[in-house]
Amino acid sequence: MAVPPEQPQPSDSPALSIVIVSRNQIAALHRTLAALLPAGSPNPSEVVVVDAGSRDGSSEVDSEFPAVRLVKMPHNFGRARARNIGVRTATGELILLLAPGVLLSPATLDRLRSALESAPRAAAVAPRLLDAAGEPQPQSFALPSPAELGKLCFSGALPASDSTAERAEAVRDDALLLRKSFIAGMNYFDEKRFGDSFAELDLFRQIRNANRDILILHDAPATLPDPEPAHVDPALAVCDRLAGAAAFIAKRDGSFAAISFQIKMFFAAFSAPNTFRLLSGLLSGDKIDGSQDGSLA
Repeated sequence: MAVPPEQPQPSDSPALSIVIVSRNQIAALHRTLAALLPAGSPNPSEVVVVDAGSRDGSSEVDSEFPAVRLVKMPHNFGRARARNIGVRTATGELILLLAPGVLLSPATLDRLRSALESAPRAAAVAPRLLDAAGEPQPQSFALPSPAELGKLCFSGALPASDSTAERAEAVRDDALLLRKSFIAGMNYFDEKRFGDSFAELDLFRQIRNANRDILILHDAPATLPDPEPAHVDPALAVCDRLAGAAAFIAKRDGSFAAISFQIKMFFAAFSAPNTFRLLSGLLSGDKIDGSQDGSLA
């Protein structure tokens, strides 16, 4: 009597978990989940959605996508803390940080996973970011100087400039696959010093200091969403970026460099829109951390 071949046993812990932090982005979140969890298809990856105090119905998304593990936060405590909660909730050994609205296929997920598992020196792998028309978008950059960070804080524009690199010091983090062990090894994102902005720069700094690689897979595309209106008060967003930039500079260049940066940014705020609100926020050390209230916080 022939003995049937032994079937592999399903693992209770998925190899890959997808972590999405969302705040009042129900349409974008729905598009991403519909692409990740098509009706009638198996769910090979765990999907964790951390809702940062949304008021647009996003916090009920698990009723339409029951496979989603939904974590509801009462307020917007910032992306750094929300990502930490998502990563700690996730059971996979690999973590894909994914922004609402980004679309990627199961084939892209498989390529990202295979690339990271087969490259021991790599700490992170990113897909090739495309716009809705399929055009490659700049996504890699060198870690910015204090002067570059200052400009970025007021403009909100990303410093990414290279669309051809296969390795990078830093990348856009719209879709980024990481080893959970590396995130845990750096004691997760520093949620005490970062709110919404620039905790990823500290991640990239630690990857560089560990002499590890960030890979970009050109045969693994992901489509970026069209820009959406901001969901945060513009002045608070600038204050949050300035606080995050100062925290990053302190970690990389030391406290004196961070203080020098903050002084320069204080005087730069006199020529920026919402001057009084910015100056008040800078003096108070405002950042997105849950202490604000209202729909734009």
